Amino acid sequence: MDLLNQESVAELDEALPVAAEVVVPLFGRERSPETLVEMGASLAGGKKIDVLHVTEIPEQTFLTDFLEDDVQTIAIERRVTAMAVEEDLDLSFNTTVSRDVGRTVHHVTNRLECEWVVMEWDGQRASDLFSSHPIGWIQDHLSCNLAVFKDAGVRYIRQILVYVELGPHDTLVVQTADHLAQTYGAELNFLCFISDDSTPTAAQAHADYIDQICQLATAPHRAVSVRGRNEIRAVTTASAGYDLLVMGAPSVGGFWSRIRGGEKDQLTDDAVSSVLWLKTPREQVHYAFTPDQEESFDLMRFLEPRCLRAHVESGRKEVLFSLIAKDFENVIPDATQSEIRKALWEREELQNTSVGDGIAMPHATLTAAKRSYLGIYVAAKPIDYDGPDGQPVDVFFVTLGPPADRQIHLLLLAGVSTWRSTPTSSK
Repeated sequence: MDLLNQESVAELDEALPVAAEVVVPLFGRERSPETLVEMGASLAGGKKIDVLHVTEIPEQTFLTDFLEDDVQTIAIERRVTAMAVEEDLDLSFNTTVSRDVGRTVHHVTNRLECEWVVMEWDGQRASDLFSSHPIGWIQDHLSCNLAVFKDAGVRYIRQILVYVELGPHDTLVVQTADHLAQTYGAELNFLCFISDDSTPTAAQAHADYIDQICQLATAPHRAVSVRGRNEIRAVTTASAGYDLLVMGAPSVGGFWSRIRGGEKDQLTDDAVSSVLWLKTPREQVHYAFTPDQEESFDLMRFLEPRCLRAHVESGRKEVLFSLIAKDFENVIPDATQSEIRKALWEREELQNTSVGDGIAMPHATLTAAKRSYLGIYVAAKPIDYDGPDGQPVDVFFVTLGPPADRQIHLLLLAGVSTWRSTPTSSK
């Protein structure tokens, strides 16, 4: 960190509150800072909100040129604090300068130990490569939940469309949408897309999954079936009938996908309603679900003896997944090794399943599976897993089950998390 950032961060640390539930970074280009802060307040649930106005400083620029807040920053602070007084929000407003706004936001979120960062959508994420907006870097590095909001000018939220997909963010999406529905007095509408090309079995499996995930909501809710040939186009069209679309984050993808933008980037741009997409940190995916029945859940009855291996000589992630697929092929006669391996990689591409401390939780969803299974693999030597902490992995808790068993899968993740965190558990 250069001298400029050291000085500005030190001053900022002195001004920050002790802690905050939500941090709302502002970069000076927001359509409506007040609306963004209001969304942050909805997620804060009455707890502390810290609004952080960050001004990016070009290289070779002197700190003395930015010691005083500019007129725009002063105006934003006046508007936001006035709104906070009117709505009785526990809010602090801080300003800083930085050569690296992404890392500054990251520092503040860690310093305040917040649960959420709430940012404004600034056009297709592909533009992150060519602009100073830090959303791409922040999405990869935050240790708290991230909410990105596209404001379509909707003033009152009464109908919420929940576009939920099986994967790392679905419980966060449902529980956050449920919280917002209770905050706004809104109704939840869970979108169930059925492709015109779907087989009856696949269509029923997806409907069963939506039915399972709906059960996590406590606010008034219903399932809404939408048919079509293109899922993203169908969701975009459906958004016209709702005030807010809540969904999981776009996948980060590689270089070319960031340049072109993905389907969810396009959906966020094209949706008629306001949009809120959510992301939970990779190492905290299994904490998003805290079921009431967790204490009585018998983890061991899902343990599959044929999928327990120690001293596995895998060397590479690809070899390990092939071995896992081969083992589970013997457990599930209607699924081939190729199908299981493909399902493992599809889940991995959504978000790396390493949870830190040398542990990973790979998962495969298979329509052919009749129930859920748990396998445990211990590598002879740790393998490179591209995990969020950069550390190799040598213990793998593998879960596999049908789409309709989503709650069972969540209970398995919660159970494994509790199991591995107890003092008696060890590698």
